[in-house]
Amino acid sequence: MSVIGRWSKTFLELLSASLRGIVQKSPPTPILIPHADWRQGSVIPIQLITSAQGSFTLSHPLEPEGLIILITQDCDIVHHSYQAEPYVEALIARPLPPERHNGNLFYGKNPRQLQFVLNTPSSAQLYAVNIHEKTKIDRKVLLAGTPDTNARLDSITVDLLARWTAKRYTRAAFPNEFNERCRRAARRIGDRLKAKSDLITGVFLRLNSWDELSATENYEVLLYVTALPETCNDQAKEETALSLFAVIERELNDCNGIQVVDGTLIAETEVSLRVSKNDLQSPIFVPGIWTSLTSHPSISRPIDRVFRIDFVIAW
Repeated sequence: MSVIGRWSKTFLELLSASLRGIVQKSPPTPILIPHADWRQGSVIPIQLITSAQGSFTLSHPLEPEGLIILITQDCDIVHHSYQAEPYVEALIARPLPPERHNGNLFYGKNPRQLQFVLNTPSSAQLYAVNIHEKTKIDRKVLLAGTPDTNARLDSITVDLLARWTAKRYTRAAFPNEFNERCRRAARRIGDRLKAKSDLITGVFLRLNSWDELSATENYEVLLYVTALPETCNDQAKEETALSLFAVIERELNDCNGIQVVDGTLIAETEVSLRVSKNDLQSPIFVPGIWTSLTSHPSISRPIDRVFRIDFVIAW
């Protein structure tokens, strides 16, 4: 072979090798997580995580009846890209004996701890969730199996868990002066309501001012307490809820510089559920979180014309 021929062969080999490095093969299509199986609120079996060599950090080992509840939004669970969404988030629900029932921790009334009951055909198990045990798990773990069919949360509980988790980051605060004036009262209210406050789904306050008032100025308060319709339609339960409302009203009125000027117990069905993301003056009442209401020039404005934000009454 001539020198030119050998040179041509070498050039073609180098060109071919170069092109092989430039023209890459298309990456394999990723296996997608089945939307029909995994949704927000699905319970992840612990065996699924361990068998898939997944891991997550817990403050202490998970009890046999403990639950790993998927809290990530549905679209993110089944997202096509594992690079864009590498993880899912989960809440840890730990079983409690019935005597640990605490009404102040139901319906998301506390921003750090939440209790709920999981009903099955054979039993009703009390569970507790701590916001500090929210954890993340490799999303590909979900490809290894299906949700736990022995523990299925109803849609109301799933919605509550999602809103409770989100409120951790979005809840607003009262003026520091108001918080200091009612701090002791809030503790007393929490103690008094512990046994029966699961009859109450939310507490709404609206202040006449969001400023840090001087010691000679009063915070005037509108107080509304919400309950489930079935509570208001049951005379005995309604009377109990009204007595809890009276406790809250009395304790707040006993605080120096705080005056409850009006208030009532109201069924959640009577509260407006209209929501507007762009107009914060529109009502966005969502049952289950202790709340405060933004002030308006007139404190006598109706409750359905104000914007709901958090009020945590149990420190």
